[in-house]
Amino acid sequence: MTDTERRSLDGLVAFLTCYFPYLTEWEAVRYLLLARADPLAAAHVLAKDRGSKGSPPADSGALKLAPQLADAWMALSSQGLLDEAASILSPPAVFNPDTFHRLLQETTIIPPSSPLSSSPWELAAGRSEVTEVPYQHSNSLRRVLLDTIHGFYLQALAILPTDDLQSCYHRSLLKAGHCYGPFEDPVSNIILNTVWYEAAFPPPVEDHKLDTLATMSLMRIGVRSFYGLVSHLCTTHQNLTLHQALRCLLDTDLNIQLSHEAAAAMTVNQQQESIAREEAFRAAAIAAVHPKPEEQARFLCSCEAMLAEAGVSLSTLLDGRRQLRSEDAQHLARLLCPEPPDRMPLQQPSVSSPLLDDIMAKGKKQRRALTRISGKVKAALRIYESQARIRNPPVIIGFM
Repeated sequence: MTDTERRSLDGLVAFLTCYFPYLTEWEAVRYLLLARADPLAAAHVLAKDRGSKGSPPADSGALKLAPQLADAWMALSSQGLLDEAASILSPPAVFNPDTFHRLLQETTIIPPSSPLSSSPWELAAGRSEVTEVPYQHSNSLRRVLLDTIHGFYLQALAILPTDDLQSCYHRSLLKAGHCYGPFEDPVSNIILNTVWYEAAFPPPVEDHKLDTLATMSLMRIGVRSFYGLVSHLCTTHQNLTLHQALRCLLDTDLNIQLSHEAAAAMTVNQQQESIAREEAFRAAAIAAVHPKPEEQARFLCSCEAMLAEAGVSLSTLLDGRRQLRSEDAQHLARLLCPEPPDRMPLQQPSVSSPLLDDIMAKGKKQRRALTRISGKVKAALRIYESQARIRNPPVIIGFM
């Protein structure tokens, strides 16, 4: 491979990996092979294969990565000449220098910002002949799903009452606030599991108030939720492969009900065993390392009936993704756990061990780091608020 060929390949790979951040370089090469080194056709196949929502605009960052190439595509698209250019440059057509130079002149006189009659993305969709990708890419799909799950946890943090989240719900969310459950919306399941676990299994002593949640802690509960979702699907549909389960979750934005429908369609011609709903939730809880898997499985199978009997709709409480009031969260906790247990006395370890000492030391180190981060954030907010007051001084109205 010559130096020019190597640089061309590097540019094509960079184009794809820029727009699809979870795409590895070797996977980009495979898509380029499928699309015969057409970068836009490869991007179109990629988006369709991985369930990407929408399509990249003509002025997206991926196109701007190669300005000359993007300008040529845009100019050709604006004149409807992209297909003509492809025909004269693709073998076995006879290369005509005059026609080629005419196309170059027509593209150079058109500014890149000219409005397009059709985007390069739409033209690439018409040129793409790839109907099926002959290989699987489960690792990339897993990273996409984990990123999506992390976004759901950020939404749940914004909905839970701030004071209650800092004082108690941070513990139950990080230990048992999984995003699988009886509701279609993962955020609703996170809040449901968080509030129930805090009410049903309170800590032996009052938790100290936290100002910050570590990103690694959120990532850990997100990974556990991911394993729980996959286990729930594969337990219910035992002929479903791991890659098929990932596709179902990705295509439905982790909507568990729609994922089950998609999984049933994939295994429609295969004999399925009858799996009880509680057994599927138990498998999910075990895979997700829930502290109380048996209790959670029973709760998830009965909570809908409990809320319906009380005339409470969780979707109504979360209407518009508004932040819950502390009274709403407490009312929901009483409905989900009418008779909360007493706090169990804290069991102190009888013998100190090097492992326990190491865990305690790491915990203290993490708390000190979170305290420093919280202090820096508060200081930055105070500076921002003071600058905002200077830019927008209050209007004082006096009366004579």
